[in-house]
Amino acid sequence: MFGFTDTAAHRFERGMLYLGRDPKTGHDIGLATERHAITIAGARSGKGAAQIIPNLLRWPHNVLAVDPSGENVEATWEAREAMGQTVAAFDPFKIANIPDRLRIGCNLLAGIDPDSLTAREDIRVIADGLVMRHDPKHGEWADARVDVIAGVLAYVVSSAPPAFRSLTDLRTLLSLPAQSADDGPSQLEALFTVMRETTACGGLAKHGGSVGLAALNSKGGDGPISKAVTGALTDTKWIDSPAMASVLEGDFSLSALKSGRASVFLVLPPEYLDEHGRFLRVFVLAALQAMMKGGKNGSRCLFILDEFFSLGYLSVVEKAAGLLPKNGVHLWPFLQDLGQLVKLYGPHGAQTFFGNSDAQIFFGNTDVETLNIISQGVGNLTADEIGPAPAHYRAPPPTGHLTQAILGAGSRNPHAHQGAAIIGGVIGSLGAGAQALGDWAARQEMAAYQQKASMVGRPRMPPEAVREMIAKHSGDVVARSMIVFAKGGDIFNLKLAPYFIPSSVPQAQLSANPQKSILKKLMLGLSCLAIGFLILRVATTIYGSEPPIWALIPIGGIVGAMLAIYKDKIAYWASRIP
Repeated sequence: MFGFTDTAAHRFERGMLYLGRDPKTGHDIGLATERHAITIAGARSGKGAAQIIPNLLRWPHNVLAVDPSGENVEATWEAREAMGQTVAAFDPFKIANIPDRLRIGCNLLAGIDPDSLTAREDIRVIADGLVMRHDPKHGEWADARVDVIAGVLAYVVSSAPPAFRSLTDLRTLLSLPAQSADDGPSQLEALFTVMRETTACGGLAKHGGSVGLAALNSKGGDGPISKAVTGALTDTKWIDSPAMASVLEGDFSLSALKSGRASVFLVLPPEYLDEHGRFLRVFVLAALQAMMKGGKNGSRCLFILDEFFSLGYLSVVEKAAGLLPKNGVHLWPFLQDLGQLVKLYGPHGAQTFFGNSDAQIFFGNTDVETLNIISQGVGNLTADEIGPAPAHYRAPPPTGHLTQAILGAGSRNPHAHQGAAIIGGVIGSLGAGAQALGDWAARQEMAAYQQKASMVGRPRMPPEAVREMIAKHSGDVVARSMIVFAKGGDIFNLKLAPYFIPSSVPQAQLSANPQKSILKKLMLGLSCLAIGFLILRVATTIYGSEPPIWALIPIGGIVGAMLAIYKDKIAYWASRIP
């Protein structure tokens, strides 16, 4: 079995990311993170109960958590408030069992000043958040839709009264009729014409108007521009939902993640991820933008991004992953398999995630690709790890002649000589048997060594061994263990610790196999009884009656010497008990 890193130097302390428990000591283990983390865990293997919620109960800084089922905010809102945090839950469908006072809304456009130097960038971030990206290789299709949405947003922010500056107003304008009832321009065409004459927000409205007009005049073309307006309508369709619109109005500001003490939860039922995933995406990107303002000043914030795949491709995450921690941002995406990450970001982008992560956590995985990556991360067996070849020492056993000479010396009783011969033969046979047992044990040791030597250069943990170690079997509450690749080359094997199960007795304080231990003691006791009975029976044969004490002393000494000589072989033999 591969020797994982000792966790003694990684006992959990406040401010660390909580990982799990050491399977031997039962101690809570954590990691002081300066960058990011990533978890790839199979469905329903314990990521919420054993990682997300335990960290929400412990992490002392700000947090933004994607919470598809509402369970995270339900289990932790009281603890977060006890830390002095303001808990804000975007829960459009009100599925979380929490007080209504925690449910809030946020107008993402309210804090944008059209005359500010960052107005253009702030609007582009929101526009990009509204457009779902899944294929970075063909970004021009999404870029055209972003141009149209950003242009309309810039027009709303710069021209509409404050009461009509929201994402719902964006949707209203994009939904204007694109066809005219007469020969004049349609309402949507008129909007784009006005936008084209607007120079606010770094020219966003002007450019968006030009793209919109080009799309309307393309007459059913197949290029990115021709699909820009219809694509923008698709990207904002979710805003028509009354439930979703209810969280797009409100006084809460995501800047609280940078300047205050806030815990923000984005709650969306899993069955609505496909339809309303843009809601999660736009708020995550807007929160990242809020954290980037102010540079190093301000609070730290942990972004717990469950269902990371549903957010689509986030260019800022790939391109600025190394810079985000300087602004207090720590990302922790959760995925079900490595294929999801590669599909969104490609092999190179996926490697960027791993390269910028202080902890790469795996459990409950069953897909071949992920298991192979874990096996490769553990590495191959080296010659130094198998140790030297075993040395076999052959100790000379007590001979029957020596025993016979000791017991028969000075005795004129023919029965004594006969008994001495019997004992000598028995002791000699026992010695030969012990020697044969030792030879057998040596052969077993050599065979085991040769088996290990044949494994040099092969994976320390083949994929099938990895799968068994971190599997979640039928009846298990969570996966059996996790493998963590940590900074500095450390590799941990930890037990998952669900928040609802109290810490158990450390496994090191328990016998690894109580039945095996009892069986060994029973065999030793029976062996001693058998030897004692043999000694007494032979001595009785020699003397014809109960033997004197002095006659038992040399016999016991010889048996004791034999046990001392072969104690290591006997111990090895006992260790082979299954």
